[in-house]
Amino acid sequence: MNPLKETLLKPGLTKSMLHRPVSVIMLTLIVIGFGIFFLSNLKITLRPSVNIPVLAVSAGYRNVPPEDMIRLIGEPLEAAVASLEGVETIETNVRNGRVFIILRLKSDVKIRAVELKAREAIDRIRTQLPREATPPVIFQFDPDNQPIMRISLQANKGLDEIRNIAIELIEPRLERIPGVAAADTRGGLNRFVYIDLDPMKLALHNLMPADIESAVRANNVQVPVGNLVVERKSYSIRAESVFRSIAEIENTIVHQAADGIPIRIKDIAIVRDDYEQINSLVEINRKNSVTLEVQKQSDANTLDVTTKVEATLEEIQNVIPEGYTIQILSNDGDFIENSISNLTNSAQLALLIVGVTLFLFLGGWRSAFVVAICIPISLSATFIFMYFLDVTLNTISITGLVLALGLLVDSSIVVTENILRKYKEGMSLFEATVAGTNEVKAALLGSTLTTLAVFIPILNVDGMVAMIAKDLALTICIAVSISYFTSIILIPVFASRILKVTESEKSTPITRILEKLEHVYARHLRWSLGHKRVMLGIVIMLLVATYALYSIVPFESFPRSEPTSMRINLELPAGTKLVTTAEVLRDFSNVLLADSNFVTVVTEIGQNGQNTESHTGAIEATFKPKSERTSTPDDIMKTYRQQLQYPGASVNISPRGGAGPPGFGGRGFGNWGGGGNNVRVTLVGPDILYLQGIADKLDRTLSQDTMITSVEIARTSVVPELHYELDRQRLALTGGTLNEVANALKSQARGTLV
Repeated sequence: MNPLKETLLKPGLTKSMLHRPVSVIMLTLIVIGFGIFFLSNLKITLRPSVNIPVLAVSAGYRNVPPEDMIRLIGEPLEAAVASLEGVETIETNVRNGRVFIILRLKSDVKIRAVELKAREAIDRIRTQLPREATPPVIFQFDPDNQPIMRISLQANKGLDEIRNIAIELIEPRLERIPGVAAADTRGGLNRFVYIDLDPMKLALHNLMPADIESAVRANNVQVPVGNLVVERKSYSIRAESVFRSIAEIENTIVHQAADGIPIRIKDIAIVRDDYEQINSLVEINRKNSVTLEVQKQSDANTLDVTTKVEATLEEIQNVIPEGYTIQILSNDGDFIENSISNLTNSAQLALLIVGVTLFLFLGGWRSAFVVAICIPISLSATFIFMYFLDVTLNTISITGLVLALGLLVDSSIVVTENILRKYKEGMSLFEATVAGTNEVKAALLGSTLTTLAVFIPILNVDGMVAMIAKDLALTICIAVSISYFTSIILIPVFASRILKVTESEKSTPITRILEKLEHVYARHLRWSLGHKRVMLGIVIMLLVATYALYSIVPFESFPRSEPTSMRINLELPAGTKLVTTAEVLRDFSNVLLADSNFVTVVTEIGQNGQNTESHTGAIEATFKPKSERTSTPDDIMKTYRQQLQYPGASVNISPRGGAGPPGFGGRGFGNWGGGGNNVRVTLVGPDILYLQGIADKLDRTLSQDTMITSVEIARTSVVPELHYELDRQRLALTGGTLNEVANALKSQARGTLV
């Protein structure tokens, strides 16, 4: 026997598998079966799970100006978290009644551990914060914790009625759905009991607001006392004195006059059962509404949860009173389903093209079938590894699978072609299969390792892009590795049973074209080898041209996609009443509702994201599908940037939604996939007025640039203030203190929660 032939036919894995075709076929069926099983159990999400090294602390103190917010809340919170290990920078944003602290952490720290330490540090200084301030909330920026659905409940009813229906009928039903973590109602009105003090009557009886506060607290208690054992029975004792009616509050004794007559609350105040002060409103297509935000459990499948919520909402619509309408404002499930469907269609089309290409260029259906077998087997095995490596089916991992489709057949084509070549040289089909596979498996291993060398480093890169690209690199590495073993183990077995040499000898139009191309290629190759200097010059010119093109190609973090809605942020001069803000926003919403390009217009009056201020507001208008629109989103936004203006107001229009990696959709950290701000500039200096002047100059200069669509200055305008100055000498003569006067003014100006 020829020594080379003897070497190629030496015993090995391929030869062993050829002697056990039934075992190989059964193994293949098992892999495909398990692949289908694990594919059905893979979690479907919009994006990969990312660990963003950012923590935030939020606290509020209603109607308190920024200067006092810094002193009373901002500085204590900053001091508490400043010494935490792993914190790289601290950024504090202060607005009227709100403090927002952003902690940017080092990339190598454990975020959960830092979050726990931050909670402990804030708990230690909580007594230093004003009692009426909202408790500080610390949270991590995690896209998985964002609501997966926003639902509106609309009706031509009072806001209190709508809120009650949402809380009593809708919330409990949604929270019973498996996979739903919470359903929170936003908006509407809460009931409050107000005690309106009469300053003249207070002065007449020589009382202070603090006296009424103390009386209410002392008479509205519920204290467990202990147990009482009587004979064989044990009773728990509870001292209970909780207000059950307005009359009980009115008859509460505040003070005993010198003549023994009790002074009751009704003698110095009016007690009324009312609603909380309206600081913000939400309207859907100009109707009163409340919104419900649905959050899923961390291990739940987003698509399954949203599907169950939609089914439950249909049942709820039949239960709630007539006149109430439930509308889904946003649904991650629909977006995931569309994204997955588009990628699946792309994968199916790619698979079809690969099959047709194999059939045309391999000369017959047998060769094409042998090679195409590699695709479902490799993909099935990839799904198994994805399940155990906790990789979800998302836009990134599916993109990796689509990209890997072409790579999956490379090794199989080489093995199949080499087997046919050996077969045509006179070997038996068994010998051709063994020799053809053994001859190329080392080269294929080198080719596979070269491909893996491109993607494996991505798995160890730090940063946000690496977190997102990890699923892409991982799926490609798994699929390509499995395709190599498939080509040297399974392909030879199927080739030995299916291939025929007569098929490869058939002359087809494709084979004739390829033969002509081979002659042309050989002629040009001979010329190139004879003119090496010319070829070297051409290569150098191509390198220079490539570098030149690389330097002028636009750069961006992620490709932009078409937005699904646009958001209009409105900011009027500080101190503007909520009524005025509502009038401006309703005028804007009327214009948008008259436009046939929009399907839903959500108006937020008195709030913009996390900020609740009477002079701010926002409108989010959802575009109709592309087939039902007359203009593109960019053209629509360009038109309204010129049309929606108001004297003295700052109006900013930006896109929202669209496909892309994880983002925060208007929550202060940009919006991936085309929305949000592209460039952010921070000015730092000791003089705020000087910085505002620079910002205004930048605004005017940048707004003239045709490449810039909008400029938004994130700053707080000056709020009108009234200052009072006390005469310390006269105050001392009355026996009062500065603290008592300040608290009395606070109670009468902004109220005190008792």
